[in-house]
Amino acid sequence: MTETEKHKKLKRLGRVILRDRGYLEKEIFEEHPVQIGNRAYIVDVCGISNKEKVAVECGTTDPEKLTNLKLVFDEIIHLPYGITTIDMELRKIIEENTKQTKILEKKIVKQEEQIEARNQKIQGLLKMVEEHSNIMLIAEVLKRHAAEHFPYYTKDDEKVKAIMDVLGMPYTYHHLG
Repeated sequence: MTETEKHKKLKRLGRVILRDRGYLEKEIFEEHPVQIGNRAYIVDVCGISNKEKVAVECGTTDPEKLTNLKLVFDEIIHLPYGITTIDMELRKIIEENTKQTKILEKKIVKQEEQIEARNQKIQGLLKMVEEHSNIMLIAEVLKRHAAEHFPYYTKDDEKVKAIMDVLGMPYTYHHLG
């Protein structure tokens, strides 16, 4: 059976649709054989990539074929007779939206990287605050302990003076002897 010009036009349109969806020429096949159970089918046009498989059936198609192809393909597109061109304005809108989507995706990735860098900075600062809080807690315990147990020091020591100064406690030296 020879293929009509209308059917050829629909197949060309199917290829255009698949290219618009990002399929490379080497990922687009015409008259692609598919075996489903004990039935063999020929798919008019299909796109097969690592991400997904899309079948495009052109013209009059048996509904059972469309149903069975759903078992193998992620999506089935049926182009009935009467559809021969895509409105150019609609196609321009789709192309512009695709470009804008790619630009936005790049911006999102950049923002996510910036957020991650900020989060790492914040985690570092939080760790420093936590360490500072721990140091302040230790200092407070030492201050209480020193005030209770060692109100006077029997040795004139510069290190002890410095520590007491940091703790905000008076240093009183008494010479015993």
